Amino acid sequence: MIEIENLRFAWPRAESDCLAIDRLSIAAGSTLFLYGPSGSGKSTLLGLLAGVLVARQGRVGVLDTDWSSRSGARSDALRADHVGYIFQQFNLLPCLNVIDNVLLSAWLRSCGDARRPSCRSASSNAWPRRAP
Repeated sequence: MIEIENLRFAWPRAESDCLAIDRLSIAAGSTLFLYGPSGSGKSTLLGLLAGVLVARQGRVGVLDTDWSSRSGARSDALRADHVGYIFQQFNLLPCLNVIDNVLLSAWLRSCGDARRPSCRSASSNAWPRRAP
């Protein structure tokens, strides 16, 4: 499901890599808890796994697809269909509660095609809901 090989990532103007992972493999259905102190690279790793960031070296693969081999539009499509990603500092809607912010992208994706029954039958009680 997730494969990382020889990953090296540095922020612009950084003197050294902030992430260096020789190999990481996570099988479908596995659970992984990612933890560490502030600034240790957790969010950076998640950004690389979601294809939002690009490594300066190595391979980051999700669903047998290397992010670096995809165009921006193809990466966007893969992310929209198969990867959930919520930005840490922005892009949350204050009028929605936490769960609705998390589920909003799935709702938007399901209604991206007005021919889908879930879109045609949307009622006033359907997404997006306002936070209490």
